[in-house]
Amino acid sequence: MICPKCGAEIKRFDLAPNCKVCGVNMFYYSQEIELARDAKRTELEFAGARALVAKLKGNFVGGRIQISRMVFFILSIAVMCIPYFSIRISLPMSEIGFSTGLVGAYQIYSSSVYKSFLPLLKLKIGGTVTTAAFANMALFLITALIVVAMLVVYLLSFINIRKSAKALTVLSFCAAAADAGAFAAMLAAKMSAAGTEGLSVSFCFGSLVSAAMLVVNALLNINMAKNGAPAPLKAVDIKRLELYRQYKNKELDLDTLPLPIFETPEERQKRENAIAGAKKEKEKKGKEAGKNG
Repeated sequence: MICPKCGAEIKRFDLAPNCKVCGVNMFYYSQEIELARDAKRTELEFAGARALVAKLKGNFVGGRIQISRMVFFILSIAVMCIPYFSIRISLPMSEIGFSTGLVGAYQIYSSSVYKSFLPLLKLKIGGTVTTAAFANMALFLITALIVVAMLVVYLLSFINIRKSAKALTVLSFCAAAADAGAFAAMLAAKMSAAGTEGLSVSFCFGSLVSAAMLVVNALLNINMAKNGAPAPLKAVDIKRLELYRQYKNKELDLDTLPLPIFETPEERQKRENAIAGAKKEKEKKGKEAGKNG
């Protein structure tokens, strides 16, 4: 064993806390060194946390484009509650009616309308109308699945802003194309049902509104893919991140760095104010203890 300060050799059975050569308390001296290393390591690691926060802010609320993209993406989900298609089939002994859209899809599932509708499709009752209704429903489900994929990509877009914006652009156009197909299926059903007794198809704008929102969302993502998103960092944080990279790659020894490593005027003022406040509190407690004594 050697002294951490002067490097003098300590005998194996010498249990004294102080070095015989320099007199330093070896336990507390080592503890101070470790505390200093921890403080330096924390300073560098916290710069990484600030970089992540800056990236999240720049990606989601960093400017008008980012905020507009978030708003239109939420609207793209919300407008799917508007009906895409509405049909009513009157049979001799019963009547079947349903609509597509988020609300309509839930009602179809909860009321088990699909169990009655599928046999009609197989028997070709309603002809083109029921086929178009099934196509509209299938295209709505495709749009819903694409929007779910878009939600996952959007939430993780801060990892790589430009690549995720490109992926969201492609997915938005695919979902808009599915919406356009759903609108065409609804028009085909509407025209086929005209003058047909027992069949009623209502004109719905859900697919058109959804497609419009998705196209706007795609255009905003094209802008994001081209220009990226601002993620401003302080100059000292950029230097800290570089030092942290070197430290992780074992290219840098923390003992060679000062404490604090970097410090802006604002950070220095904050630290000095904290030290002054702690001193005042200590003096106040000392005076109170003197009076009580």
